[in-house]
Amino acid sequence: MTWLTSGGGNAIYPPAFLLAMPAGLLGVYLPLYGRDLGATTFQIGLLYAAFHLTGVIVRPLTGIGADRLGRRRFLLAGAACYVLAAMLFASSLSLPVLFAARLAQGLGSALFWVATYAFLADLGRDGTSGRRFGLLTTAFTSGSILGTVLSYGAVVVLGLLAGWRVSFVVFALTNLLALVLVFRRVRPHAPPLPVPALRPVRRGVLLCLLSVSFLVAAAFGMLAPITLLYLRDRFGATEFLIGVASAPSAVVYALAPGHLGTLGDRYSRRAIVAVALAASGAVSLLFPLAPSLVLLSGIWILEALFVAAAMPAQDAIVSEVSGGDVRGRTFGIYAAAAGLGASAGPLAGGWLYDNVGHATPFWLNAALLPIAGAIVFWTLPEPRRHTETDAMES
Repeated sequence: MTWLTSGGGNAIYPPAFLLAMPAGLLGVYLPLYGRDLGATTFQIGLLYAAFHLTGVIVRPLTGIGADRLGRRRFLLAGAACYVLAAMLFASSLSLPVLFAARLAQGLGSALFWVATYAFLADLGRDGTSGRRFGLLTTAFTSGSILGTVLSYGAVVVLGLLAGWRVSFVVFALTNLLALVLVFRRVRPHAPPLPVPALRPVRRGVLLCLLSVSFLVAAAFGMLAPITLLYLRDRFGATEFLIGVASAPSAVVYALAPGHLGTLGDRYSRRAIVAVALAASGAVSLLFPLAPSLVLLSGIWILEALFVAAAMPAQDAIVSEVSGGDVRGRTFGIYAAAAGLGASAGPLAGGWLYDNVGHATPFWLNAALLPIAGAIVFWTLPEPRRHTETDAMES
């Protein structure tokens, strides 16, 4: 697999793979672990918000710093924060420590991923940014799946509380390995610009990008803390059954982005994002209607395919409309808007789940995603594709 090679621009993918390993455990078990520590549904939403609000503050600063000082320093700092976060998760015997771990994880995410996207955007000036972002998603999701499998075994054998702690001891070591790989193998491919010559994105285009980023993150974020609770509350599903039901979609999402990302390099990225987001919203309507976990597993696969098509194309649009010397700050602002949405989404989802109805977050998700897709299609310009001459001149 291309993303496993460590030479040149591909050097960023193995560290991304390793740092993503805890994501699977957090995605599946954070709401359940928080509940076992005594958290309410709203407090579980706060656990998600703590992570994302940290990014809202730090991501724009990371983007500015990455444009001025280069990407590598922020990659190293982010990986180091991930090591600290894993150590805190491993020792989280109470909600305050769990919140501290989420804050450290949010800081690491803001530093590492903004710098990573800027790093890859610099390399994608030849028109391959969709494929590069797709491979990054593949690396991230593959790491998340491996981490889920490892932690799932620990949870089944030891129980949720002990399995969680053992898993994060292992993840602290894998995060440390990622830090070493960044230090030894990731090299800047261009000297940093001491004072960037600004080529800002047009204000209208930037506002549209930020709106889309916020809406998409809010739509998916509101389901993050409640989907697994919904499965347990409605079907009485155990951790084992939840893992089995979600596994096929996780595999699809790990394999599909690297291939579907090339669609945006060949065809209209606006159309791909608009159609895929609208289809994902339609799939959300089916979640509350599914009568069994078997059918829900199939619905999850459909959602994974649509998201795998939309996200690389959406990231490539951001890369294309931003100038090379301000890519870091553009991705930083874009990611901050996503952080705001991802902070508001879980809080809204948790409140709606408890006070309005268990199906309400799914209905709202289904409404927001087509709106975001329409904004992309009708208001954003189709980026000019770079030819070989363009790449030589840049």
